[in-house]
Amino acid sequence: MLRLVFNPLTGGFLSVLAGDLLYLYYSGVWHDPIKLIEITEVVLLYILCAWGVVWMIMTIKMKGQLCPKSKREEVNMAIKWSALKVSEAMDEAEGFIKEVETPLGLAKLVVTEARKIPNLPQYMGESGDRNELRQR
Repeated sequence: MLRLVFNPLTGGFLSVLAGDLLYLYYSGVWHDPIKLIEITEVVLLYILCAWGVVWMIMTIKMKGQLCPKSKREEVNMAIKWSALKVSEAMDEAEGFIKEVETPLGLAKLVVTEARKIPNLPQYMGESGDRNELRQR
C-alpha cells in the first residue's frame, strides 16, 4: 500500500530535482569547467526528468492492478440468517403496530383537545408522561 503512495511521489521528486538543476544550468548559476562533463550532466538530467515522469505515470497505471477491483471480490461472506424468519418476525411486528394504531391515534386526538383547555398551565402542554408531571 505504501508503494502506491511513495512510488509516484519519488518519480515526481526526481523530475522536479532534475528540472531544478536544469533551471540552474540555463540561468547561468551552474557550470562545469570541462565541457564534456557539463554536456554529459545536462543530458543525464534530461533523462532523469523524463524517467521520473514515466515512473510516476507507470506507477499510477499499475495502481489498478495492485489494488482489488472491488470490495465485493475481497469479502465472500456467507448469509447465515433466514430471510423467511425475518419476514415472519416483521409480519408479526406489523400486526402489533396495526392493533395499536387506532388507539394511539385516538389518544393523540384527546391530548390535542386537552391542550386547548383555557388557562392550562404551560407545563401541562409539554411532552412527558403523567408521572413526570406529578413530580413537578
